[in-house]
Amino acid sequence: MSMIMRRLLLFSLLASGICLAQSQFLLRVQQGSNVIQVPNGSTLSVSSPAPGTARTIQLLITYVGNTSVTFPEGATFLGSPDFSSPSGIQAPSLRPNQTTTVDIAFTPSGSAQALAQIEVAFTEAAPPPATPETPPGQPTRGRLTLALSGGVPVYSLQYVIGVTGNTIVLPPDGQLAFPDTVINTPTPAAIGILNRGAGTGAILSITISGEAFSLVNLPAVPVALAPANNLIFQILYLPRRTGGDSGTLRINYEGGVGHTYRLTGRGISSSLSYEIVPPGSTGTAIQPGETIPFPQTSIGQSSKLQIRFTNASSVDFTSAVLTTTGAPFSLADAPFLPLTLAPGASGSVSVVFSPTAPGQSTGAVRIGNDVFNLSGEGLGPLLSFSYRPLPSSVSTAVEPLGLVALPAAAVGQSSSAEFVISNSGNAETVLNAVGVAAGSDVFKTSDLPPLPFVLQPQSSVSFRIQFLPNASSLASGTLRVDSASFTLTGSGEPPVPLSNYTISGPSQAAPLEQPAISLTLGQPYPIPVNGTLNLLVSSAYSVDPSVQFSTGGRTVNFTIPANSTRAVFPNASSEIQLQTGSVASTFTIVPAFTTAAGLSLTPESPSVLRFSMPESAPKILGLQVAERGSTTLTLRVLGVSTTRTLGKMEVRFTAAPGFNVPNLQFSLDLTGPSSVWFNSPASQAFGGQFTLDVQFQLATSDRGTEAVPPTLALESASVVISSPAGNSNSATVALR
Repeated sequence: MSMIMRRLLLFSLLASGICLAQSQFLLRVQQGSNVIQVPNGSTLSVSSPAPGTARTIQLLITYVGNTSVTFPEGATFLGSPDFSSPSGIQAPSLRPNQTTTVDIAFTPSGSAQALAQIEVAFTEAAPPPATPETPPGQPTRGRLTLALSGGVPVYSLQYVIGVTGNTIVLPPDGQLAFPDTVINTPTPAAIGILNRGAGTGAILSITISGEAFSLVNLPAVPVALAPANNLIFQILYLPRRTGGDSGTLRINYEGGVGHTYRLTGRGISSSLSYEIVPPGSTGTAIQPGETIPFPQTSIGQSSKLQIRFTNASSVDFTSAVLTTTGAPFSLADAPFLPLTLAPGASGSVSVVFSPTAPGQSTGAVRIGNDVFNLSGEGLGPLLSFSYRPLPSSVSTAVEPLGLVALPAAAVGQSSSAEFVISNSGNAETVLNAVGVAAGSDVFKTSDLPPLPFVLQPQSSVSFRIQFLPNASSLASGTLRVDSASFTLTGSGEPPVPLSNYTISGPSQAAPLEQPAISLTLGQPYPIPVNGTLNLLVSSAYSVDPSVQFSTGGRTVNFTIPANSTRAVFPNASSEIQLQTGSVASTFTIVPAFTTAAGLSLTPESPSVLRFSMPESAPKILGLQVAERGSTTLTLRVLGVSTTRTLGKMEVRFTAAPGFNVPNLQFSLDLTGPSSVWFNSPASQAFGGQFTLDVQFQLATSDRGTEAVPPTLALESASVVISSPAGNSNSATVALR
């Protein structure tokens, strides 16, 4: 059996397995050097080339259990007697991982399909008892079963000739008669060899004799022919002279089977005379087998030539054949079929050349048995497209609606490809619109020619496509070249890291300041960067709620334009101010960066700006007279304490000139009142700020013998407030 047959047989074994094998056994089938595993219960298909010719396969049974197994009945067959085992099972018993074999012979008695079944009964010993007290187990009995299907090939030759399409079955030694054929004009016959049997066969050779006959489109032989499959080829009859021709077709099959078929045909001269009549011109005589040339014709237009024919014989001419081949050629003004011409009568038909592509086109027109070749050149552009990923030197052709794959690039970088438009036609064309369709922000074109661009024949033009990914994912877009479109793809990879950056700001803050904060990259980034500054505040005291950016809140957004370094904040400035509040705190400004598409650019350990407002002595921001009576005076002190604590308040009055005022200095303990205030919920909104209203009750004063209000005796008042962190500044207010 040939190697082709062995491979096909083993494939049928593999495809036929449908059942699970017994877990104690590994079943395999071997033929020659080919071995495949099959499940228990599956079907094995065996082919023989002819009745009476035996084919043998070998069943390999491997025991994969843990004890031992015996085969008390050997191998038995049920069904067709065409299957047998010449030697039976080779080993009556097996130990673990041992193998025995069974030869299965198929000797077909006829051409009908043979069905059978092979069974191998087995007894598997029980495992030894786990303990001496454990009763012995019982042996396991079972059966291995494989269905068998055998067959032989049955060959049938069929052919189709002429335009009727009728299929004719040709018996061995039969005759394939070609119709009368005009000399130097080919008549093909389509031949089909069908396998009607149930087994696979092999065609070893196909040969032909006779100088007027030749084989066409013959596949390489030998070739396997499975059931219900066929082999198709052609026989070409090409008479070179008038008169009869004969030959033979010989087909040899595997197994010594061969069939011979007789070939006959007759060459004739044409009964018609012909002339070509171009529009507006006189006719020119032409003979069958010659070529009819058409004038150059632009794509989208057509040219027409008339063929006039006359019956030059002494008998009626009748034919049902009037056809053309070749896509650009068609018939027009054709007569009704069948065409009948009396001796001396004439008819005509027009052939139309309508090119759809530039360049030379060929075809044929057949009138009865006469064939004329057709030739015409279409005029027009023929565009082709290719691209070359840079910096590669290898170009790839691409059709409209095809894929243009750009090299992968990291977010923040780019890749590019050169796109080439070539005109291999024979006429110029105009490119009006070239570019990336709207909606894509990651693909761009550059180095485009000025549009509209005239692309001459046999020339090309190129431009560059750039891929600038904004996300680490697959991106797509559309490139348009006039009406043609192409899909652009590129894979974005994780972005290149940002360069080092600097957050500029104060090293130390004072209460109620508004220092400026800025951020600068060490190197420009190639795409826009979005970011935020997050303000974190910690304090041993309560956090002042007024600590925030000038835009409100403790988060502020910024952008860094592509190829620049300075962060731009919502105020359109490169700086953003920060309200430090009035409580001793530590401030940390943490940046975060993303691409415009939201892909994180923040380093794993981002650099931050950290500064503090240290604990300090209270600061008096203002001192004023809140209320004045004839004998009372209320001073209002506005101030801030970064520790949210107050100690003592020292008040010193200065007497007006000419007045004698005793007790000009007072000391007030603010520890209790300030603790009440700073621990109250109402104080949380004010941070370390406070307002003190202190009322003084004044005794009557005199100036000589003139009685005056006591408050007019005071020139000014000065206040100093202390806390555990120190003494405040001195504030003075005029009282007159």
